[in-house]
Amino acid sequence: MRRAAALVMLMVGISARANAADSLNCRLVGSCVLEGTRTGIALSGNFAYVSGGYGTLWILDVADPTEPHIVGRFDDTTSLSHTVAVSGNLAYMVAYGSFNGFWIIDVSDPQMPYAAGRYYSSSRIDHIVLSGDYAYAPTGSHDLLILDVSEPLKPREVGYWAGPLSTQDVALSGILAYVAQNDSDLYVVDVSKPQAPYAVGHCSLPGFALRVAVSGDFAYVAGYDVAGKLWVIDVSNPREPYQVGGVFFPGTAKGIAVSGGLVYVVSRQGLQVIDVSDPQSPRLAGWYVNLSGYGGLVVSGGLAYTPGLDILEFLGEGIEETPNAEVRAMNEGPTVVRGVLLLPEAASLKPQAASLLDISGREVTKLRPGANDVRALAPGVYFVREAQAQAQAVRKIVLTE
Repeated sequence: MRRAAALVMLMVGISARANAADSLNCRLVGSCVLEGTRTGIALSGNFAYVSGGYGTLWILDVADPTEPHIVGRFDDTTSLSHTVAVSGNLAYMVAYGSFNGFWIIDVSDPQMPYAAGRYYSSSRIDHIVLSGDYAYAPTGSHDLLILDVSEPLKPREVGYWAGPLSTQDVALSGILAYVAQNDSDLYVVDVSKPQAPYAVGHCSLPGFALRVAVSGDFAYVAGYDVAGKLWVIDVSNPREPYQVGGVFFPGTAKGIAVSGGLVYVVSRQGLQVIDVSDPQSPRLAGWYVNLSGYGGLVVSGGLAYTPGLDILEFLGEGIEETPNAEVRAMNEGPTVVRGVLLLPEAASLKPQAASLLDISGREVTKLRPGANDVRALAPGVYFVREAQAQAQAVRKIVLTE
């Protein structure tokens, strides 16, 4: 009974933390509204490829991440689409419904994508990952299919690995595939001979393994155990992988990506940013709640792309903003200056203390009611901390040129 109570308190604590504010250390850089469901995303060059709905592939120009916009679209109204992967001028979009397999879509002209071919599978494919001349496709049942795509328009199955559980996701590193199997296992599979892959090691986990990413000596498995859970697995010896750390997060993982010392996880509850610089003690470092799509995730150039389309930036740890408090200091004159920050006059005769903080929480300068010249500051995100009666309010400001 005590254990059940502890689990309930844990779940409530996670939910309360995530809902305390719409964001922590993250900001929305740009977005583009896409109708219907969005289930997958891939990035190549200046373009994002979002799959979803009845065989729909949206192509968006993201050269300017603050203003992403649709440039092309492919539709197949007979099949449901799932995830998408891109290689060169071809997009491979997983489909099921009228057929199981994937579309091969020529995207050489982003404004006029067209079906160049399709691959039929005897099993329903849930995901597709491209690596070199091969595609790796978890089926959602026990299998990991391996296809030769050296002739991109004529993919052919060359081998498969059959695991004991339901294959959910795969990540590739060299000749090794890291396979998340539901429930609760990570398998390391040698794919040096695609015709005869075999498991070299596995790690049992206390929960449901749904998504996996790998970087260096570590694999990161996101899934569910009482609440959302990220497990950090040491795979320096692929024959004996073992868990070194873990952390809870809100929701159930739908997408995962790793960049530097950060793991990004997307769920129905938003984007979660987890600091894994200490693998034994990973910790939730930031989040962004209000996403318009959560079926996949790509991180590139310090920005996280979720199918929606939402483009988000993790600003680094520092100070938490008081909910729903934001001001924006922008130039209104014809010349390029860095603005004037206006603070309201105090409601009482008692002076109100205020400070301007940088993203790390360090005080940059004292502020006074009225006009504050901030032209000497570099553009970026800052926080205004004001004393209000017995409490303090923290408001985010964005200084732009």
